[in-house]
Amino acid sequence: MHEHRFGKRRRQLPRHQALAVRKPAAPHNDAYPLARPSQAAAAIATLKHEDQIHACTAQRHGWTVALAAELRALGVRTFPTHGYFFLADLAPHDAAAIAEQLRRRDIRITPLNRDIRIKPVNDAALGPGFMRITTALPEENRRFIDALAHC
Repeated sequence: MHEHRFGKRRRQLPRHQALAVRKPAAPHNDAYPLARPSQAAAAIATLKHEDQIHACTAQRHGWTVALAAELRALGVRTFPTHGYFFLADLAPHDAAAIAEQLRRRDIRITPLNRDIRIKPVNDAALGPGFMRITTALPEENRRFIDALAHC
């Protein structure tokens, strides 16, 4: 075990963690993820709660898979993802027009707290039907699907 100081506290760290924390970084270079003590503390906290982080990630991914399946049941083409957001093609509908209809139904289009977030992609190469959808809590996902079904 190696000792490393975080502020006024001393911690005993396994050698590989201590070496990661002690790596020198170029001044003002954010390319090094552990350049600041707070970043190092966050990294160590992550290592201590890795199982919980994996469980939360798996839960969110399950919500994402379920949401994409419900969209496909409505005739929306979705694309695979390993994250908590995905690409959806609402063609022949225009994603911006659908987003406006959803906004009128009180579905949040901009990032807010735990609400589902949707964003028209607006990419000429893809076409007007593409939308980025970010998964929320199951009850918000349900509200989104219900509102979309009425657009």
